[in-house]
Amino acid sequence: MGSGLSRAEVVSRGFMKKNIHKISSHGTGKLQSIASFAAFALTRPGMKVLANALRKKLRSSGIIKEPTVDYHQWILAHERNNAPQPELATKPTFTILLPIHAQEDTAHLDKVITSITAQTYSDWKLNITCTDELKQLLPAYTDPRIHIATDQYHPILSAQLTKDLLNEAGEYIVLMDAHYSLGPHYLYKIAKQLNDTPDAQLIYTDEDLLTEAGRYTVPLFKPGFAPDLLLTHNYIGDVYCMQTSLLQYVLRMYKTAALQGAYDLLFATTTLSNQLHNIPQVLVHKLAATITDTYTDARNRAAKAAIENKLKWGNQKATVEAIPGLPCHYNVYPHSKRTPLVSIIIPTKDQYSLLKTTIDSILQKTDYPNYEIILINNNSTTTQFFELVKAYKAQYANFTCIDAPIPFNFPALINIGAEAAKGEYLLLLNNDMEVRHNNWLTLMVAYAQKEGVGAIGAKLLYPDGTIQHAGIALSAADDGAHLYAHLPAEAAGTQTINNYSAVTGACLLCDKSHFEMVDGMNEDLPVEYNDLDLCLRIQALGFYTVYLPYVTLIHHESATRGHPLRSKASWQQHRHDQAVFAAAWQSLITNDPYYNPNRKLKFTGAAL
Repeated sequence: MGSGLSRAEVVSRGFMKKNIHKISSHGTGKLQSIASFAAFALTRPGMKVLANALRKKLRSSGIIKEPTVDYHQWILAHERNNAPQPELATKPTFTILLPIHAQEDTAHLDKVITSITAQTYSDWKLNITCTDELKQLLPAYTDPRIHIATDQYHPILSAQLTKDLLNEAGEYIVLMDAHYSLGPHYLYKIAKQLNDTPDAQLIYTDEDLLTEAGRYTVPLFKPGFAPDLLLTHNYIGDVYCMQTSLLQYVLRMYKTAALQGAYDLLFATTTLSNQLHNIPQVLVHKLAATITDTYTDARNRAAKAAIENKLKWGNQKATVEAIPGLPCHYNVYPHSKRTPLVSIIIPTKDQYSLLKTTIDSILQKTDYPNYEIILINNNSTTTQFFELVKAYKAQYANFTCIDAPIPFNFPALINIGAEAAKGEYLLLLNNDMEVRHNNWLTLMVAYAQKEGVGAIGAKLLYPDGTIQHAGIALSAADDGAHLYAHLPAEAAGTQTINNYSAVTGACLLCDKSHFEMVDGMNEDLPVEYNDLDLCLRIQALGFYTVYLPYVTLIHHESATRGHPLRSKASWQQHRHDQAVFAAAWQSLITNDPYYNPNRKLKFTGAAL
């Protein structure tokens, strides 16, 4: 490639262009900085930086149009190009379970049944379950693989069905829904996945919306298993495949009355099994013609009930609130069990004005009663800074400042603060943040006490109200790892609690015991990627990284940091950090479990 980059650097370059500076290097004069960058710009890497920055500017201004794909044409080509291969080493058997709940479910049943009989994989049986009355509305099916079972009490999971149907079912059950059709290769792709990952116990796929005019639109590109996302809405969907023996086990462990639908069943299943796999291909199509106000209202009620049931099963007290404008989406606000001490660690070098804004906003807008502020002084020199420290020490018993006269190394500064911290939780915070809401820390600590939670991040906004941070994906393309950057504050995809591989260290809360279990932050990553590395090492302990959309702060990022590649020295540091991070996490960089690879494409003709 002629850039001198290693293979690991090249592979990871797509997302690593995003600099994750925590503190800019201060104290350099403006003319000296300009001269240093000018010298760097004449080098090969410097010219690449300028070219990339220019392309980004031209794209944002609309002068350069990013290549786009018509979604409808893409999915048609996608289905053709993914036709099944002739043979599979193992051919699992499937029983498709299709409940009919009401008369309206029969209106488009012919399309649903046709999508099943047209499957390119033939080893299946279809069991339609309904009441005796609804059975009278169904045609007589001649395909011997189709059977109609009546059960007036519970059309999905009654004890009678468990005995008569599941004991005679195939190795896998496909939970179907009368509002969906299957792509022609759905069962084949499931069978292929089972050949590739025979330990899989639940498999789901991407989906979209099929209009009455026959156009495919609104694709839903789903991540891997994300339990906190699942608690806000059923992103896995109403069509998925389960190992029959697992379904039988779930029904033995949970009372049938508690499982009122596919969402309840997902909660029960994911409590008992973690062998979930997503196929990042659109193989399921929701029929737009079946979506009525009655249907949407019923789904909203069922979704909230399922979430509340899940919380009750885990003896978790929380408030569940609907997200305006997003049907069947709810945010969950756990009730805080305790108010443990939180140590807020803020490294800085001078920056009196920004630092004062940060600290004052904490002191004036934090209703959480138990926190300490630990300022890490990294070679500050200004009189204003030391006067600020003296004043806060005199006025606030929960404020302290630790001198760290070492060369800039963000992880080392955080580790110094963590060693001195008395709190049960650590909050890493930049010196250029501004708290907006009084309950920000209360909400973060409450969620941190939820079982299975590791690092927690917030929604960070630029001063103009657009998004600076709403989660980080390792496999994201183009402008880097920060998703939704520069979009409006309430952009689609940013309003629900979610799991990501990482959140930014500009505002990151974690349990101090987890921090200590991974030996703190990695000081071999002095400038970039150290927060990503911390999240991934905590995840390796078995904890999930969580993004909380309802905790928002202002990040005055542009005011405190220069360009990461502004000089030869910073370029060399960037390459060092890049290589260290890539060497440790290449498999996740290549295949981020929380980032669907289809999201890299830019579509027209579809609302994402």
